[in-house]
Amino acid sequence: MKSLHTQILGEDYEVKVGKRKELDLPKELQGSCAYLLKQILVEHSNRECQTEIEKDKRTSNTVAHEVFHAYVHESGLDLDEATEERLAVWYETMWRRMNNTILDILDELGLIDI
Repeated sequence: MKSLHTQILGEDYEVKVGKRKELDLPKELQGSCAYLLKQILVEHSNRECQTEIEKDKRTSNTVAHEVFHAYVHESGLDLDEATEERLAVWYETMWRRMNNTILDILDELGLIDI
């Protein structure tokens, strides 16, 4: 298991990535964001994955999904649970494209390093 810390809107979050049993995640979850504990858990295993690339992609998307939840909570955005989950699922599939588009635009404008 790997453990690291990251800042989310000024709050220190511990991020743990590893096998489901190491993280004590329920079988139905691939990740979890515990706001009160300031902790994000993400499964990184071959469960339901055919290849290492598939496993890594699922892990990356789960990280994005759980970080999204942390940002929503820390920003004080008031979303009902179903809407927040629907947006988190959307974000987990779009974050890389969004990030690349923004970086491409900023690079073209010479603003990438500010």
